[in-house]
Amino acid sequence: MLRVSSRSAVVRSLLSGIRRQSTKDATVEDWTINPLELGEENVSHMYCVPSGDVKTVFPTSLPSQFSTQTTSIGEMCWILRRQSYQMMQELKSFDATQPHNFRYLLYGADGSGKTICLHQVLHYCVKAGWLVVFVPGVFSWTHSDRELRPSTRVPGTFDQPDTATAWLKAFRTLNSHFTSQVQLSRDWQWGKKDHSLAGEEMNKVIDMGLLKPALATDVVVALLEELVLSSGRFNIMLAVDEFNGSFSPTTLRNQQKEWV
Repeated sequence: MLRVSSRSAVVRSLLSGIRRQSTKDATVEDWTINPLELGEENVSHMYCVPSGDVKTVFPTSLPSQFSTQTTSIGEMCWILRRQSYQMMQELKSFDATQPHNFRYLLYGADGSGKTICLHQVLHYCVKAGWLVVFVPGVFSWTHSDRELRPSTRVPGTFDQPDTATAWLKAFRTLNSHFTSQVQLSRDWQWGKKDHSLAGEEMNKVIDMGLLKPALATDVVVALLEELVLSSGRFNIMLAVDEFNGSFSPTTLRNQQKEWV
């Protein structure tokens, strides 16, 4: 059995094996890099995510096995993939005021690192001041035993209050500096009693969705529509993991236990 004196020693051991450099006097801080400072020399090398970013940028979206390893070690370190670095370099030239969009597709076999690449790019976007709209797993939306409710706004569709509430929480954590900047472009009627007026901050609307889960799905729809209207004011990254799940049959059941 290998016994070490501290969790940092484990990290130093891993890093030394990958970069083949002496870590006799190194600390985890020596390997911590802001993604805005990554360069060609960092590709295929290990680096650590600043501890303050772990809970704000990656609260619940990391692969479970990687998240467990991160918790065990006490630090979040990964190898910079070339695909991630190439996307970061291209995103540097993006101008939200220009009439064009970048589209990227990460593909490969299961376990090849697509999700980690996506998270590395998301980390870069957050640090670069982008607003990030992130769907951490489509299959969790289409294959779930969470509650379904018939939508009162769109006949023939179903709301997922628990899923919508969790997504709103993650969105606000990821974009806390933007939610007060986005304002409603029009009045929104949520029900017989609840409504929001044009000019109201999106932060207040998100609060309402969290306090009243029955309205959370409608709040998500309103948020996405308002962000589309806000395009051009700031850079927006829409990132979707497990996108193929959008095209597969669901395993959801309605209140009558029927497949939907």
